[in-house]
Amino acid sequence: MSHPSRADLLEFDAAVRAAFAFLLRRGFTVVSTKAGEIRFESDRVFLEVWRDPYGYELDLHIGFLAEPTERLSLAEVELVSGLEASQVTRPESIAEMRAGLEALARTLLEADPGLLGGDPKSFERVGPIRTAYTAGFVSPDAPSSPPD
Repeated sequence: MSHPSRADLLEFDAAVRAAFAFLLRRGFTVVSTKAGEIRFESDRVFLEVWRDPYGYELDLHIGFLAEPTERLSLAEVELVSGLEASQVTRPESIAEMRAGLEALARTLLEADPGLLGGDPKSFERVGPIRTAYTAGFVSPDAPSSPPD
């Protein structure tokens, strides 16, 4: 796959704004646009929608403005919301990109409303999920802390 053209990036920007227009009605504003990424913010929460420039994967991150490095991925949003995991979307045409962005927006609309509303309890539910996921990569015989 080739690097997206300027026209592709402009189409991405327009498609994100159309698919996620509901955010504007909920108090979010578009605060930045970069090549293949748009960031929305409310008074408490940020949402980044992005497209990988090489693999074309579509994804999103959501988090608290006060803790910008702590954010949930689409998969985590689905898990804490009890939603079925979606397929990774790698559109290769404008129509597929629009459809993929609309699917991301629908997932966000179906997700725990506390995420968009900035409810800390909604975000806290990801902790045990991350711990369980990480445990799958750690040997049961590994020490729980470094040796003295």
